Amino acid sequence: MKKRIRFICNPVSGSQVGRYIRRTKRMKDKLIDRFLDMDQYEYDIFFTEKNGHASELCLDAVKNNYDIVVAVGGDGTVNEVGSVLVGSNVALGIVPAGSGNGFSRHLHIPMHLKGALKVINEGNIIKVDTGLIRPLSVNNPENDWVHFICTAGMAFDAHMAEKFAKMKRRGFWEYIKITAKEVFSYKARNYKLLIDGEERLFKAYVLTIANASQYGNNAVVSPSAKITDGELDVCVFNDFPIYKVFKIVFQLFTRSIDRSGYMEIFKAKEVTVFKEEDHLQIDGDYMHLGKELEVKINPLAMNVLAPYNKSQIKW
Repeated sequence: MKKRIRFICNPVSGSQVGRYIRRTKRMKDKLIDRFLDMDQYEYDIFFTEKNGHASELCLDAVKNNYDIVVAVGGDGTVNEVGSVLVGSNVALGIVPAGSGNGFSRHLHIPMHLKGALKVINEGNIIKVDTGLIRPLSVNNPENDWVHFICTAGMAFDAHMAEKFAKMKRRGFWEYIKITAKEVFSYKARNYKLLIDGEERLFKAYVLTIANASQYGNNAVVSPSAKITDGELDVCVFNDFPIYKVFKIVFQLFTRSIDRSGYMEIFKAKEVTVFKEEDHLQIDGDYMHLGKELEVKINPLAMNVLAPYNKSQIKW
């Protein structure tokens, strides 16, 4: 019996694949049938039309016993689909079609459709961790957890996510332009963290809680982060002289940011955050969850298709 796949495509994704989808909406005829192993799989394909639509389509696939749901989009689409699949037996597949594709890059999934579908054809499934975050539940223990697959970011992360959310155009160079504009004016903020119960105070320019190693576009915030180790990486980039910014950017894109004297990285299973501002990015999407947050790891909670020839890597 053939396995069943549902492709969920975000037609406004920012990559070349995303632009192709946006122009044609004919992935079935032009691309998937060419590269997917049709002896092994049967599939359907849907395009998202509104916020939350990917979640609805994914939930329907889970209820109808599909084997794989493929997110065709960026980290936001991967998050929306993956959040539904957490705790289920349905595997997440990814066709990277966003501007950053941080989770796909962490997994070494090819950035082109043929290579991404080859990963699906190989059928190598691994279990990975996810992160959970919610408003501090002292007064409301029923607050819902929000999933993150790659990163949950505060400070400059969240500031830039707010700026990106207002952009009319997406893409790597658009991000570079607006980041270059903001990086010199942003000021570090004060944070109190409880890292597995131990209190620490920081004046941080960047505060990222990472499950995977990078934001996207190979901007690696925690080179040693693994998505199967049952731990989060709490990445604190302390206030620094602005003339150091070019060296810091170089380190970020050469997997060496952990060598910076301004970076501190802590392994943790649970983190409580107290901050001055109500800004947050979850896998690149801007949101508000309050100034006091609790974060924890959700170990080996999701099935993901990963490259077979990379399976020797300790994810």
